Amino acid sequence: MKKILCYGDSNTWGHNPHEVNPVTGVPARYPEHVRWPSAMADVLGDGYCVLEEGYCGRTTVFDDPLAYGRNGLKHLEVVFRTCDPVDLIIIMLGTNDEKEMFGTDPYIIYNGMLRLICELKKLMADSNSPNAKIMIVNPARLSPCGDGSFTYGFSQKSVDMADGVRKYYMQLAEEMKCDFFDADAIATVDPADGTHLTADGHRALGRAMAAKVREVLG
Repeated sequence: MKKILCYGDSNTWGHNPHEVNPVTGVPARYPEHVRWPSAMADVLGDGYCVLEEGYCGRTTVFDDPLAYGRNGLKHLEVVFRTCDPVDLIIIMLGTNDEKEMFGTDPYIIYNGMLRLICELKKLMADSNSPNAKIMIVNPARLSPCGDGSFTYGFSQKSVDMADGVRKYYMQLAEEMKCDFFDADAIATVDPADGTHLTADGHRALGRAMAAKVREVLG
């Protein structure tokens, strides 16, 4: 059984931009077989176990002063050791790093992901997964909402970072001997909020990612 850990943010969790819980106001979540990790699992079939570890607002290394527990570096060890052993860790982070309040640019985001990968490799060396593969995923680019506004603290500056982040993530994958996948070439965000993937985008990403996983794991 091949085990795959998907470590990401709300687009790994499956945030549905069209629905909220009418009682709590909490954003709805796309169901299984729609969100990309489970859609990927459906395509992979028997012999693969996909572990979904998405958390809304998660960054690579930044503490969000307005929301607890969003720093991906600080929670990496708990998540990794909970899932250990694994054969592949897929990391799709960086979108939330582009929020205005963090004052980042593509190079800073690259360094955040670099630090995350370095920590993961240290954890792997002292685990049941010393030979696990790592895949860095460039997330789908942000866009303005249908009315031209922005949500969740993003801005046009955030949108403009997309090409730079993709370039640096490709460079990082080569430097750290990781695999690379470009989700931006497959899936688009929903104009409802300009941030979260459409249902069709999740399904398409799941199918494409399954093919990549088979390539990586043989």
